Amino acid sequence: MNNLLALALVVAVLFSGPAAAQDSGSRSAVADDVRALVSSPTLGYVSLSPDGTRLAYVVRAGDTQGLLVRDRRTNQVTVLISFTPEASGAGRRFAGVHWKNDNRLLIQVLGRRALTNRSGGFTVFPTFTEFFAMNADGSNPVQIEGLGREFGHAEIIHLLPGDPDHVLLQGEDRDRNLAAALANVQTGETRAVVEGAEGVTTYFADSGGSVVARIRIAGSAGRWGLIEGRSPDGRWTRVADYFASDLRETSDFEFISSGPETGQLYAIVRPDSGSHPDTAAVHIYDFRTRSLGPALIQHPTYDMRDLLVDAYTGEPLAGCYEADMWRCDFTDPATARRMEGLLRFFDDERDIRVVSQDRSRRLWVLAVSGATEPGSYYLYDVEAQSVDPIDEAYGEMAGLSLAEMRRIDYTARDGQALRGYLTLPARAGAGPYPLIVMPHGGPEARDVIEFNPWVQYLAMRGYAVFQPNFRGSSGFGRAFAEAGYRQWGQRMQDDVTDGVQALIDQGTVDPGQICIMGASYGGYAALWGGARQSDLYRCVISIAGVGDLEEMLQWTRRIRGSRSGTFDYWETAIGELDRDRQQIRDASPIRYVDGWTAPVLLVHGTADGTVPVAQSEMMDAALRQAGRDVRFVELEGAGHSFRGEEYQSTLLAEVAAFLAQHLPTPQNRTP
Repeated sequence: MNNLLALALVVAVLFSGPAAAQDSGSRSAVADDVRALVSSPTLGYVSLSPDGTRLAYVVRAGDTQGLLVRDRRTNQVTVLISFTPEASGAGRRFAGVHWKNDNRLLIQVLGRRALTNRSGGFTVFPTFTEFFAMNADGSNPVQIEGLGREFGHAEIIHLLPGDPDHVLLQGEDRDRNLAAALANVQTGETRAVVEGAEGVTTYFADSGGSVVARIRIAGSAGRWGLIEGRSPDGRWTRVADYFASDLRETSDFEFISSGPETGQLYAIVRPDSGSHPDTAAVHIYDFRTRSLGPALIQHPTYDMRDLLVDAYTGEPLAGCYEADMWRCDFTDPATARRMEGLLRFFDDERDIRVVSQDRSRRLWVLAVSGATEPGSYYLYDVEAQSVDPIDEAYGEMAGLSLAEMRRIDYTARDGQALRGYLTLPARAGAGPYPLIVMPHGGPEARDVIEFNPWVQYLAMRGYAVFQPNFRGSSGFGRAFAEAGYRQWGQRMQDDVTDGVQALIDQGTVDPGQICIMGASYGGYAALWGGARQSDLYRCVISIAGVGDLEEMLQWTRRIRGSRSGTFDYWETAIGELDRDRQQIRDASPIRYVDGWTAPVLLVHGTADGTVPVAQSEMMDAALRQAGRDVRFVELEGAGHSFRGEEYQSTLLAEVAAFLAQHLPTPQNRTP
């Protein structure tokens, strides 16, 4: 038996409740506890058995994770697997839990293994994937065999609901190429059904479980992506190609699930420029005819982000998108009415995501979240019209005083209609309020009304927070996203400024008490605010931000290659390095340090592979040489997203200390 499986019963006492409920007295009672705000989920991967009699879920108590199954008929809880990650950084964590049938589970685990480089003497932690299967009572545990030494970065292609014993997986073979394999969940044996090929990143299967398509990166620099279709005789032919840079936050073409018939896949496709509407829509791609069908589900304002399908039949249930919050348009009128009722039940202020259903669709597991709700799970009974709580997803946040978010509509100086979101201080009286402007990263991303630990942390300390969706943001169609191209420091920044001015004009914020803070592109926008808008911003916080666009493009070309998709995209978004060099220099905050007045906090991780730490190092050096007030915090080992409670806690503590010095509030003052 594998060592992981041998740990199955070590936390039976800890996980004795229906969902590892903890005594509220043991949770953080301090409203502004940063560690609670950035804590990991205490409940996740909640899934119903096909017959609806059992609930599986992953719970966390301290550093210990456990997979539990609760029998809804008897309320008996069984601990199947538990483990505690090693302090060294190695160890395992759950990455997926799936019911294969009424009694058997497929469990996906991500591991990190500590390896010491013999020549350099340093330790790395490469990740790998393991799959396990066992019965709901913990019996007959097996580890699924890998195609190589282990599965590498493996994923499920198709659960094959019509086959009681097998699932279709993708994983690395002995040559480190991605192959597709049929895995027996009873014995753990695997058999390759599609041989691995160099450059393959993803396989797709149709409704019958046959592999019909793959994505393969081609070219010496990985510039080109190829969509290839598989004929019944196993031959692969090119269906389409695209720049690999199109596989970004808002993809122009993305397969999402098996289609309704053999040889078909559902895809989300963003229309060509000039289309009306120009929002991404759900289509069917037919590999038999090599053709894309008409739009099946499309919203006139918002890009489709996902398609909810029946896990057992493959029937499309709803197209989902981000409006101000996550919303899904159901194809069945009766189901649409049920969702409308659920939205009213939660006061139209929550995201509601259907994360699991039983085979009959009578029982739904709902994941519910919002600005003041980090996340909770509920069981919805369609026939009984009942909504019963399962438990909170973030138990350590219980008792925190969280602030509401609201939408702000405003008009840019050139007439463009825009929107952003405003969070007022959690325990403040009437305004005007001190304001933190927080442009998002990307820049092809967007903000919505949701729980955001950074926003809540600032609101607890007496600050209003404004999050603008400037031109260049995703989710509103192609034209709006592309309107941000080559507008760094120009219209994109004007959109941020115009939103702030609208709040000033409304009397909501104090015009003399405004700072700007952002990460990645948001860090660039913050630095630009300090460089060119010193009359507006009292202080600047740049987290993993870009200060020198010319050097950023040169670094990307050196690291990724001049023919890489990444470099292609950044030249499209910012400007062509050779042809537009002066424009790029003029849009770089580092060129304006001599006129700088606002104090600056720079935070950057040393392991950032998206924006190199050198960007903050150069910005720090330039500001110091100009005699400006700057603090540079370098977080050893942190990546671009600062993942991990320790990194997040340190980052926010630095932000709070900086603001206490330069924009103090009664809730956030230097002792």
